[in-house]
Amino acid sequence: MEFVEPKLFCDEDECAKVLAKEMGDLLRKRLSRRKRAYAAFSGGRTPRIVLPLLAAEPDIDWERVTVMLTDERWVSINNVTSNERLVQKFFLDKGAKEVKFFGFWSRRKSREEICRNIGRILKKNIESLDLVYLGMGEDGHIASLFPCVSESAFGSKESYCVLGKSSMVPKNRISLSLPSLLNSRTIFLQLSGPTKRRVYEAALKAGPSPLLPVSLVLWSRHPDLKIYIAK
Repeated sequence: MEFVEPKLFCDEDECAKVLAKEMGDLLRKRLSRRKRAYAAFSGGRTPRIVLPLLAAEPDIDWERVTVMLTDERWVSINNVTSNERLVQKFFLDKGAKEVKFFGFWSRRKSREEICRNIGRILKKNIESLDLVYLGMGEDGHIASLFPCVSESAFGSKESYCVLGKSSMVPKNRISLSLPSLLNSRTIFLQLSGPTKRRVYEAALKAGPSPLLPVSLVLWSRHPDLKIYIAK
């Protein structure tokens, strides 16, 4: 199998600039052809660099863009680990305040209820996401799909969202399912540092396995997977 050739960078800042520019290009192209564009963003450390640059990209009609999360920690948006808080602070407040954004966490609803709501929203309004921006953990997890023994934990074709559980605090998570992520038109995968580079290379050699969730993306034959690696 031929794999996507990653784009390699000497530092995170240069990687972030190129990634933000190319995500901006994709959104501009999509909006030139359709009324709306739909994107899902991951949380973590590197989006804090990338998302402000994307928000500053010129000539994007943010009012016509809908953004959701790839996953969320089950915590209040006032919690520093909240992905919704991250997107608010590093994207919406940095120039993309007109975006239609919806998060996952709710004080009044359970994770199970939110999963069903997300499924209904995606099924009714979005044939597939135009853009998914993913990071990768040092254990090979993507979104909140953590290593496990069965791929069934990552959802079926009929499931848009799944409940996740991490070994890290906070443990309870909610995540777009693997089929939802792979059904997107374009996937941007970003990672940095020698440890994650080794995990990435191990996933290429090992074949698709739920023990290394990122491998399921790398081996998926996705038609438009883009990979960015900062050394």
